[in-house]
Amino acid sequence: RPTSTVIARLQAAGFSIAAMQHGVTLELVDCGLITAPAIQAAIRFHCLDGGVLVTGSHNALDQNGLKFLTGAQEPEPDSYNDGGAVLDGSKRRPLIAAARARLRAVASGRDALCERANDWLSSPQELSVLRESGYVESVQRTLQIDDEEGQQLRRRCDELGRRLVVDCNGGAGATIVPALLRRFVSVQALHAEPGAFAHGIEPVGDALLDASRVLTDTGAELAVVLDADADRGNLVVARDGDTPDMLGPQQVAALSVLSMLAWVENRVERYLGRPGQ
Repeated sequence: RPTSTVIARLQAAGFSIAAMQHGVTLELVDCGLITAPAIQAAIRFHCLDGGVLVTGSHNALDQNGLKFLTGAQEPEPDSYNDGGAVLDGSKRRPLIAAARARLRAVASGRDALCERANDWLSSPQELSVLRESGYVESVQRTLQIDDEEGQQLRRRCDELGRRLVVDCNGGAGATIVPALLRRFVSVQALHAEPGAFAHGIEPVGDALLDASRVLTDTGAELAVVLDADADRGNLVVARDGDTPDMLGPQQVAALSVLSMLAWVENRVERYLGRPGQ
């Protein structure tokens, strides 16, 4: 969104000011334009202590927001809310309360946060830049598909004429999703210019029509339509001589579960280890 760069700089200023106030050494890493799953993978892959994603997700274009993410390993023992997950309620509530209290202090003139932020923003700042999120590697590691197997799958799909349409709708998915999927199948990317939304942001209803038309025109079999930060998507499936089926979110969720169960069944030895271990 047009406001994302400004919000990201202000958030970086806030982190830096808080670190200085508390005497904490903090390295900020700029991931650039990135999807929600990719920044979560980056936290795990690079063992980072947390993250924040500037995103309005599936809200309207004029709305923006923040998703705060946990570290690769949270400090409390037996944590179940780590690995780059969105903060759970027990962590989000005190964060929101503290932010509101700080805003009241700033509004009343009791807190010079704005002045400190202006000082930070007006001085040269160099953030570490993360060139590779580790997202592709994380996906292949999770699915236990190495480069050779990926190439074999791509060749087999090419032999069978399999093609996939990916409608990025100008969202962050345009940066990585087509590149990831092209490792396994031929991909036609739609609306792959980040920031230029071509239709509704929520991938339902009329937002699926462009992908449906491309399936009809090109003979591709399946289309994926992403939301703005590419952590959700819906499917459109071609039908011989008929209008493509636009699946609902619940159907996509069921298909995802069935696909994962089939994958585990086919690779149970590699998934669980060799028999007897």
